[in-house]
Amino acid sequence: MSATNERIAIVGGDLLTAFGNGMETCWRGLLRGECALSQTTSDAPVWLGRITEIEETERRFDALLAYGRERLCMKPGEPLLICSTVGNPPSQAHPHRDHPFGEASSVISAACASSGVALCLAADYLCAGCAETVHILAADALSEFISSGFASLGAVGSGPAQPFDQNRDGLSLGEACAWMTVTTESAARSKKLPILGYLVGWGQRNDAHHLTAPHREARGLIAAIHAAINQAHMRSTQNQIVTFCAHGTGTRYNDTMELLAARSCCDASVPIWSVKGAIGHTLAACGLIEAWLCLLALRDGIVPQTIGCHEPENGSQQVTLSNTTIPQDGWALSTNSGFGGINTALLFERGDA
Repeated sequence: MSATNERIAIVGGDLLTAFGNGMETCWRGLLRGECALSQTTSDAPVWLGRITEIEETERRFDALLAYGRERLCMKPGEPLLICSTVGNPPSQAHPHRDHPFGEASSVISAACASSGVALCLAADYLCAGCAETVHILAADALSEFISSGFASLGAVGSGPAQPFDQNRDGLSLGEACAWMTVTTESAARSKKLPILGYLVGWGQRNDAHHLTAPHREARGLIAAIHAAINQAHMRSTQNQIVTFCAHGTGTRYNDTMELLAARSCCDASVPIWSVKGAIGHTLAACGLIEAWLCLLALRDGIVPQTIGCHEPENGSQQVTLSNTTIPQDGWALSTNSGFGGINTALLFERGDA
C-alpha cells in the first residue's frame, strides 16, 4: 500500500450512552432536549450518566469493552486501537489470558482526548499506507477512583453540567462505549461499503502548559484546529466550518478556552454545542461519540441545543440554546482536550450512505 491524500471514509460503528443503545437513540434524545443524567443517592449526591444496559459488576469496564468488541466487524490482523483513561484492557491487565482483542490491538490512553488521538493516528496509518482498515474502540466506566479523582480537583459540579453557562460550576461524569471502522475512500468504494461520513482533517497539539488545566489563551487547541484545516486543504476539500461540537465540559477554564478558540478559528455565525450536559463527560469515549454526532448533524442539517446552558457566558452567543439548522455541505469541527495539555481537532464531511 502506498501513501495517499484521500479522505478517510467512516464505514461502520455505533455507540452506547446513558440514553441507551445506538447513536440514533442518543441523537433523538438530544434533539428532544432531554438529559440522561441521574442523581446518586450517596451522602454527597452527584449527577452521573450511567448505562443501564450493563449489569452492576466490579468488572464494569471490561463489560463495556466487550460490548463494543462484539459489535465490531473485524478481520484477522486488522489494527484495533483501544481507548481508555484506565489504559489496561483485559489483555494488558492480565497477560496470562488469551488475547480477546487480537494480537494487532494497541492501547491509546491520552486522558479525555484518547479517542480523538486514536482517530488522528488511524488516519495517519491509512494515509501512510500502513493499513487498509483500522478499528477504534473507546470506553470508560464510572468508578470510585474516577469520581474521587475529579472531585479532588474540584472539577465536579453541584448539579447537572451546564456547558458554557455563566453559572457553570463543574462537570458531570458519564460512562459510554463507542466504536468505529475507518478506511480510505478508494478502498470503501472498491468494496462497495456504505460511507457514513468522511474524516477530512485532523490535528493534535500539546499546550505544554499545566498538568490538568488548559492554556488560558487556547494556544494548543487553536494550533490543533489550524493543523486540521491544513490537512483538509491537502485533500482538496475547500469547505468551511459550519458547526463546532465542542469538548464543553462545563468547567470554568475549559469552556472559556474553547470559546477563545472558536472566535479565533470560526466564523461568528457558526453554532457551538456540547452534549456533556445530557450524557456527562464520558472521558476516553467522548471524542468518538462526538464524531458520530457530528456526522448525524451533517446528515440532518441540524445541531441540538446545548443541554444545561441557559445563560451563555458573555461573548458566547454562538452557543445553541435551541435546535439550530446548519448547511449540510460543510465541515463539522469536533475538539477534545485532556490532562497533560493534549488537544485534538477533527473535521468531518457528510457521507453518501
